[in-house]
Amino acid sequence: MVTIKKFDGYQDISEIFQDLDLKFSFVKNNKQVTMPAKCRDFLGDCLWSRATKKKVSVYSFEYDYKETPYEVKEVQLTIKFPDENKRINFINNLAFIHEKEKQAGIKKLTKIEETQEKDTLFITASKLWQTLPWTLALYTYYLKVMSLKDPNHVTIKPEAGYKKWIDPMESTILSWVKKKIAYSWHDDIYAQHNYSGVISMLKKVNNNLIKLYQ
Repeated sequence: MVTIKKFDGYQDISEIFQDLDLKFSFVKNNKQVTMPAKCRDFLGDCLWSRATKKKVSVYSFEYDYKETPYEVKEVQLTIKFPDENKRINFINNLAFIHEKEKQAGIKKLTKIEETQEKDTLFITASKLWQTLPWTLALYTYYLKVMSLKDPNHVTIKPEAGYKKWIDPMESTILSWVKKKIAYSWHDDIYAQHNYSGVISMLKKVNNNLIKLYQ
């Protein structure tokens, strides 16, 4: 069991409705360094802060990598589940994410550990998943659907809509996870937040990500 120090403070962040309320937080030295949030795009915003050396202030979410860095040697996250059943589903579906990692050629497989907090798990994984916002968005999408009884049968919103975009291109985008992809960060954090995830990349709505197809 890992003892996790909870995030110090509270941010009244703005998040859209989601059928399944899982809360993700970056961790370093067994401490949550970001406000637990169900909107996974906030995690991508933290990558932006590290890359640009700027403070994030978007939809009332605040983060500055210079002040509270997340772990860069590997992905470290806590996930807070809405109930015990979702947590148990997640643990039982560990083979699901391991299969995706093997398809991507990732050797360091995701590891799950219990914490002292109710229905909260500590996740470690390869740093390749947090190379860019879209790879992190893909990874956390997989983590989220693992809390379902069958992660291949996704009916929750908005993930059911995401699945329709991901499935046809999944083999290709998994092959991109290990590649050093040309990418330029947005100057505006709102553009970064809204148009840098895996779905924006697949829809080709973000010119910064279209380079992937060249």
